[in-house]
Amino acid sequence: MGERALIERLTANLVDNALKYSPPGSAVRLRVRADADGALLEISDKGQGLANFPETPGMLLARGQATQEVAGTGLGLALVLRIAERHDAQVHFADREGGGLMVAVRFAPESAGVPGPPAT
Repeated sequence: MGERALIERLTANLVDNALKYSPPGSAVRLRVRADADGALLEISDKGQGLANFPETPGMLLARGQATQEVAGTGLGLALVLRIAERHDAQVHFADREGGGLMVAVRFAPESAGVPGPPAT
């Protein structure tokens, strides 16, 4: 359960990042599955992985030198995290074995309810 437009934006931002940071012609994989723990969205690529981000998890939101020449505002992950928070979802970033990045978004089971109205 959630706000369709926001979940679409979260997914689009993650796919867009995966495409931007992956070598031309490499695959970006999107997987969605449901289980007793809720729904899991996974997006993986063959890009830079976490190597170019500072060690502090909060710094994933900072636009580092390695991304300065990539088009965009650098706000995509901040928006992803805010949308996830609004849906009581958890976002995890991990290096992929063999290179690249995997982003997993875990949404709580449907029984967690629908998010409340937008904060003003």
